[in-house]
Amino acid sequence: MARIKIEDLPKDMKISKNDMRKITGGTDLGTYLEGLEDQLNPVGDDAQLGNIDMQNALQKQQQTIQMMSNISKVLHDTSMSVIRKMGG
Repeated sequence: MARIKIEDLPKDMKISKNDMRKITGGTDLGTYLEGLEDQLNPVGDDAQLGNIDMQNALQKQQQTIQMMSNISKVLHDTSMSVIRKMGG
């Protein structure tokens, strides 16, 4: 991982080295950022699992709507058949 130097930051983002030590707990900024990434990785995994659950729910909903549509078509076709026979 490339090291970030405070001097390279834009003026509005610069903080003192002392403040940086307070934020990072005295550790190197790169090490601190790697620690944050390690903390965020499980959150990403949970989000992926949540996304899969949502996709499964949507698929089940689509299957239910398709089944209801098929039932509606069968009822309509049956009704039309009865009407044709009565008029025939």
